[in-house]
Amino acid sequence: NEKAKPLEIQFPSEEESRGTISVAWRGPNYEERNEWVQLQLLWNYLTESAASPFQKAFVECEEPLCAGVYPAHEIFTIGYHQLWFTEVSVEKMDLIAAKMLETLVKAKESFDMDRMHMVIRRKRRRLLEFAERKPTDALIDAV
Repeated sequence: NEKAKPLEIQFPSEEESRGTISVAWRGPNYEERNEWVQLQLLWNYLTESAASPFQKAFVECEEPLCAGVYPAHEIFTIGYHQLWFTEVSVEKMDLIAAKMLETLVKAKESFDMDRMHMVIRRKRRRLLEFAERKPTDALIDAV
C-alpha cells in the first residue's frame, strides 16, 4: 500500500500570503449510516467550539496556524471526509499535516467523555429543531 503524497494545487488569488489546506480521505460506504453518524459526531467533538482540540491547537493559541478548522464530508457509494484549514500563512503551510496528526494523537489520549456527551446532546437538539422548522428536509436527509 503506497503512502499518499500531498498534492499541491496553485489557485490564482488576490491574496498570495495566505491559503487554504484541505486534507481528505475516503469514508465508509454509503450504507454504513452508523459509521457516518459516529464520524460526524467525532468531527464535531474535534472541531466545533473554541474548547475543541483542533480549535485549541490551530486557532485559539498564542501562534495560530490558521483562522479556522472545518470538517466536511460527502456520502456517495464510498464517501469522503475532509478537514479544511483556512487562512493559513504560506510560510506555515508545511506545518499543518504534522500538527494535524499530533493533535489527533493528543485528542485520543485525552478524550473527554463528558464533553462528547455534550456534543451529542447539542447535535440531537439541533436535529430536533431542524425537524420542527423543515420536517421534509430533515426526513429526507435522514433517509
